[in-house]
Amino acid sequence: MPNPTSDAHTELRDVLSRLDQIRPASISVETLQAMQATIHSEYADLAARGLEYEETATEALAEARPEILEKVQTQAGRLRGEMESLEDLDRKLFDAIHRRIV
Repeated sequence: MPNPTSDAHTELRDVLSRLDQIRPASISVETLQAMQATIHSEYADLAARGLEYEETATEALAEARPEILEKVQTQAGRLRGEMESLEDLDRKLFDAIHRRIV
């Protein structure tokens, strides 16, 4: 068990305390809006990747490559997961902005 009075232990507690303060309520509305803009840019990146996957899948289907069936499901699942993660974060940011403005 670490010595609670050690410098490293104290420093770690201080760092964790500062990290705990990084949350939407403590971030300026301008920064939250910039974060939302970044998320919307990431949506565009995901859409572009989706179109690339779709093109690759179409080519593979035209060539009757069976491995595309599993690959498409895997890629679609990843895109869907990333999209849902962005949606959750976007919603949290929107709510934080809305609470601060209203």
